[in-house]
Amino acid sequence: MNTAEKEKTELTHEPVKGYPAALYAVVAVASAYLAYVFITSI
Repeated sequence: MNTAEKEKTELTHEPVKGYPAALYAVVAVASAYLAYVFITSI
């Protein structure tokens, strides 16, 4: 193996705006739904 084959490629990741807010919104809605189901089942 030569040095060109030994080099590693680094994958970069650019953050996308809006994903954290969407994730928090989905988790909040899911938590509220589970709380509603729990409360109404008592």
